[in-house]
Parts: sequence; structure tokens; C-alpha cells
Amino acid sequence: MHDSCVVQSYTEVQDTTSGQVSHTFVDGAVTPCGFDPGGGRELRELDKTTTVTYALLRLPWDTRVDEKDRIKLLSRNGEGLTTPVVYRIAAPAQYGNTGVVLQLDIVEP
Repeated sequence: MHDSCVVQSYTEVQDTTSGQVSHTFVDGAVTPCGFDPGGGRELRELDKTTTVTYALLRLPWDTRVDEKDRIKLLSRNGEGLTTPVVYRIAAPAQYGNTGVVLQLDIVEP
């Protein structure tokens, strides 16, 4: 895999004063990955809604992700990105013998 990314773990934080719950994303370790921008597709849900995904991402098989996590793409084909791009996980992870495949949707800044 010639790309690199970071799994940003979803974390909920409760304000002790107000009791308000907010969320944040915490960067994990840099991980080799395979980003395929042409791998997007339409996903039809049971409730008749349709989700259009932007890309596919392959991760090492021992990578664990949650659907609430985000992916920050740091480099493509060995070249660092000037500005990392952040994606949300649009569908449940598909775990196979050789890796994890994610459907991604771009997060608007």
C-alpha cells in the first residue's frame, strides 16, 4: 500500500459544569493504506435511502475501526498531501483475510 492515513477515533466528552456532551476525533498512528478515489458506489439501505460514497480505502487486516471514526489521508502514492483530506466512514467495515475495506465519503471543512 503506497498511501498513508490516520484513523481518527471518535470520542465523546462531557462538560462537568454544563453536562453537555460534545465529540472530538483523536488521531491514531500513521497507517499504510490503499486509497481508491474511483471506488465509490451507491449503497441502498433497508429504509429505501441511498448513500453515495466517494472512495474505497484498504487498511491492514489488524486495523480496527468504528463507523463513527474518520480517516485522515496524509499521502498518495508516496507523496505527502499539502493539506490532509478527512473522510467519514459511510458503511460498515468489510473485514477479509488480507485487509479491511472501507467505503468513504468526504467531510466538508
